[in-house]
Amino acid sequence: MTTRNVQPEFRMVTPHGRGAIATIVLSGEDGIVIEAFNRHFRRAGSNQTGFPLNRILYGTWGRQVPEDVVVCRTDEDCIELHCHGGQAAIGRITTDLECFGIRRSESDSVACIAEDDTRLHRDLSRALINAPTFRTAEILLQQSAGLLRSALEDALDSDRRVARLEQLLLRAEFGVGLTRFRTVVLAGRPNVGKSSLMNALAGFFRSIVFDEPGTTRDAVTLRTAFDGWPVELIDTAGIHDAISEVEREGVSRARERMNTADCVCILIDRSEPLCRDDRELLDAWPNAVVVAHKSDLADICGKDLPSTALPVSSLTRDGIDALVRELVDTLIPDVPAPGTALPINAYQVDLIRQALEATRQGADDIAVQLIRSCIE
Repeated sequence: MTTRNVQPEFRMVTPHGRGAIATIVLSGEDGIVIEAFNRHFRRAGSNQTGFPLNRILYGTWGRQVPEDVVVCRTDEDCIELHCHGGQAAIGRITTDLECFGIRRSESDSVACIAEDDTRLHRDLSRALINAPTFRTAEILLQQSAGLLRSALEDALDSDRRVARLEQLLLRAEFGVGLTRFRTVVLAGRPNVGKSSLMNALAGFFRSIVFDEPGTTRDAVTLRTAFDGWPVELIDTAGIHDAISEVEREGVSRARERMNTADCVCILIDRSEPLCRDDRELLDAWPNAVVVAHKSDLADICGKDLPSTALPVSSLTRDGIDALVRELVDTLIPDVPAPGTALPINAYQVDLIRQALEATRQGADDIAVQLIRSCIE
């Protein structure tokens, strides 16, 4: 439910502090808000102007040092703007708005999600607030623009219900995953270069790197994005026959992380002969992404490595791009086409499953009630 204002204003609907994405909602007198956007917003790949309803637009804000933004006009008097979550980007945009005469609302923050809105609107608003990257925010914005509501309303029709609910459940895992970081555990025996690879994947120094086996005693985590998908890299203790209690605890925690990860990436130092620890890791995790690390050095392993092993050098960065592509393909093997409706949280998925089961048992009234619970 949108509140119309005569006086144009903007409000933040993301929590205070630093985040990946910030959302700014502008509302009020249509002409002034649109004029502000026409002054500062440049639409990507097009000279067209105007802001049609429920149309997602990509572009930049500002001219000298432009900020990447995604905007959508969700109502006649309301435009949502999504930008990088850093304070510099937010500050530039909000200062421009204030200089244009658009005041900051006193009702900033997440509390602006009105309790009298529909359940679906509140769920979608919270998901957008928690979107870790622009790519996931884009997909969630499509759902917020009416895509998910339309699919659920279609499912109220008994003739289309089963097919519509099955389609939604088919994409449930992907949809629910839009607000979380998928985990990649870097595993291997000590000193194979896990910390160095983590730095190379992230593009900057983050892990402790030292030429001594067993430097990493506990998991070190880092959040980044691959091809726009949020990823959490986990650098674990080297897996081997530990001697000390501290080392044994580190190895135990590393194995726990591997068991719960979305993807396991096993590093093998190809400049040394394959050892028992290497073989045990490869046997225990046959579906892992295998990296033949230190490819800038002579290849000693040769044919002992799996044929799918990717040669990578953290020192020269050779093979890093290929590894990133392999990790993305493993984490997200099937990306839904634009315009695909998706449930975006566990609550929706549970109700959709119950509605499908009720429909198959002939309990149409219960199925309709469950679907309406998702919407209303």
